[in-house]
Amino acid sequence: MRREPAEHTMPAPTPASHDGPAAAAPVHIPEPIAGRRWTARAGCVELARCLAGKLDTLRSMPGCTIIKENTVRTVYRVQVDGRELIVKHYRSRGLRDALKFLFVRTKARAEWRAARRMAEAGLLVPTMIAFAERRTGPFFRDASLAMDLIPGVYSPLGLLQQGQPMRRSVLDRIAELVAQMHRHRILHTDFHTGNLLARQRPDGSVELHVIDLHSVRFSLWLTIGDRADCLAPIVQSLTDLVPHDELEQMCRRYAQEAGLGDSAAGRLWMQVRRRAARNDEQALRRRVRHCLKNSSKFAVECIGGLQVFRARSAAIDEIRSSLREYRERQAGTAAPVSGVIVQEWRGWGRRSHARAAWASVNNLDARGIPGPEPVALVHETGFGRSSFLITKQPPPGTDQ
Repeated sequence: MRREPAEHTMPAPTPASHDGPAAAAPVHIPEPIAGRRWTARAGCVELARCLAGKLDTLRSMPGCTIIKENTVRTVYRVQVDGRELIVKHYRSRGLRDALKFLFVRTKARAEWRAARRMAEAGLLVPTMIAFAERRTGPFFRDASLAMDLIPGVYSPLGLLQQGQPMRRSVLDRIAELVAQMHRHRILHTDFHTGNLLARQRPDGSVELHVIDLHSVRFSLWLTIGDRADCLAPIVQSLTDLVPHDELEQMCRRYAQEAGLGDSAAGRLWMQVRRRAARNDEQALRRRVRHCLKNSSKFAVECIGGLQVFRARSAAIDEIRSSLREYRERQAGTAAPVSGVIVQEWRGWGRRSHARAAWASVNNLDARGIPGPEPVALVHETGFGRSSFLITKQPPPGTDQ
């Protein structure tokens, strides 16, 4: 099995058209397969059965690639019965999820439903193949969602960097896409560049595909606040690439497409800016919290009497080697630890002090403020032990 990061050029799920396969009535497979109940797109029942039999062993399948993984979700690229698929597998986080999904749709079911509704509205969205849920009694255990994969679709970020005319074209298309969603009372509150995939047509125009639809909701009417909630994430994700005045023009183009007046367009832009700033601050806080639990960027492990909180880019063997060098240095038998800085806390309160320092260096890193690059937080288990903060040494000549 190969593991690769989610890159801008990765292939994307195939789009569905208004009258395409996504509009066909789904088929409910009557008998559970491996404890899961499956629903498949018409014409894909046998493919769904084939996938169901392999779902628990996807990692070991030849050619399987993990695109993304965290404590809640793993996204695979895999070939099943000669067909390239993207498969999302969602896990329960325990009692909270078991109770939550008694009352709300699972993310797999929500994305399946949203893709069908958006395809009916003529939007380019992933073509869903099948989804499944497994429960113990009424309580949620896991869910899976499969969709087709095609090449030739990529992140719009590359197009945005091709000069002002192309950037203007992409921004106009984003404004038109959001207006099209809102005309059908569709709200995508996680609408940012990471959830958009682009393809340039032969005539030079740009088509955009909307992905990750589990946060899509439907409303009978839209307020200015609802519209701002959808536009704020895309504005926030474009802030470092697109000049401020062009972002404002994009929002005003949206207002024009949505039939809003000049006064409403001005109020909308003010609310978008406020919400984008709020979202940015919340994202920074979430990233700092994630450094203390398993997530896409951090891992928590207990190995050989050590509790380790580490950046996923840092290997556990390198961390243990750094601690070994540090102890030898303390005993006067080795040179300073190469490449990293190790800080140690002992005695009462050592864990809380080290944890606060780990959160602080991650906070600086998340905000782009120059400082030590976080590597790992290590607690020795047992009474009277030590806690260690490991950070990378700054380059020579850097003032930190």
